[in-house]
Amino acid sequence: MPDLDAPDTVVTALWLVFGAWVVWWGVPLLICALGGTRYANGGEENPAAVEPDGTNPAYTPAFDALRRLGYEPLGPGWMRLTFYLRFWVFRSKVRAFRKRSAGRFAFLHEGPFIPGWHQVNFATCWADGGLDLTSGGFAETFSADAGFASEMLPTDDPTAIETRHAGRVAAREATGRRRDPDLNLATLLDATERHAAASTLGPTRQIAATELKLIGFPTALLVGLPAYLLGPWHWLPPAAGIFALGVYAVLLKSKTAQIAAHVRARAAGEQDAGW
Repeated sequence: MPDLDAPDTVVTALWLVFGAWVVWWGVPLLICALGGTRYANGGEENPAAVEPDGTNPAYTPAFDALRRLGYEPLGPGWMRLTFYLRFWVFRSKVRAFRKRSAGRFAFLHEGPFIPGWHQVNFATCWADGGLDLTSGGFAETFSADAGFASEMLPTDDPTAIETRHAGRVAAREATGRRRDPDLNLATLLDATERHAAASTLGPTRQIAATELKLIGFPTALLVGLPAYLLGPWHWLPPAAGIFALGVYAVLLKSKTAQIAAHVRARAAGEQDAGW
């Protein structure tokens, strides 16, 4: 029979690689699943800083579309999530606008997963501290919780998204709710941070728990079974773990690439259609 043993240095190296990978991915994912994700945001009122500078061709059409709808540039912002899924720190860019006549905000959100895609969002802040949000996204969804309501539409057309948002806001005003008249950037930042648990942290916690099940149990089985049969000081258990994590990483990258291609093509098509 062939010799299936490996030198101790090889086994040690495999365990170190596997252990480092588990810590790098697993620690933030576990903290996220336990509700430990932390949200922060910030920004400044500087309209000139959100004007297109020619370096991002995909941004200019989105900027121009909001300007045609009557939104004036407000300033740049940022969002930071600590212990977000498999990421220790996740950062994204925000460019904010406001429409004084309608008493609401718009902002373009650009995350690191899909560079060049600017998610369109419309936000109404209520005098009672509530927040209504309508966004372009991947599917049609709606959620509401304790003063916060969020709707996502499978489109990047700012006119369509704003129309849906305006209708929902009008229905809420008919029940007696009043919009916050303060349209400073700080109002939007405070509202999004106040409702981060409902808008971001809660859904993220559920995703992290599901991902732990999808990746954690199969990996534990692939590592634990050969470790039980062959002993932990064998090359196969850590190699199996590295293989499992590698397959999952490839699947994640492939899925992200497919989503990125889809939303970029959709945005380009809708721009060509006239928005």
